[in-house]
Amino acid sequence: MKHTKPPITLDKVKLAFNQWRANKQGRYIPKALWDQVDALTAFYKPWLIRKALGISGSQYSNHIPRSKSPQTFVEVPVKSLAIKNHLRQSKLTQGSLADIEIYRVDGSHLCIKYLDEYAVSNLIQTFLG
Repeated sequence: MKHTKPPITLDKVKLAFNQWRANKQGRYIPKALWDQVDALTAFYKPWLIRKALGISGSQYSNHIPRSKSPQTFVEVPVKSLAIKNHLRQSKLTQGSLADIEIYRVDGSHLCIKYLDEYAVSNLIQTFLG
């Protein structure tokens, strides 16, 4: 949770979701509840909101704009520049290229295309330390 106090708490929204589920008339989560979830995104991580409220990643993604989700930045060490240099020098042929897609539970998606086997191996070794 971030340092400022949210206008609405996760516990209050969880209570509202539980009351809606106990008395729900329709199949879809009402917009009023999604508005409350949207207000939480500035103060709680998406995975925590989804877990507490019992909503799926796709439900969350369909109703909460990605720009509302907190961003995480990762520092890339200088030693990983060797991969960049190798990519410029390597002979890339159609048969040896790899596309990598990584999906995180929080909805983040990393897509890397057109790497040869050596570059993929270096990238993984750099990532793992």
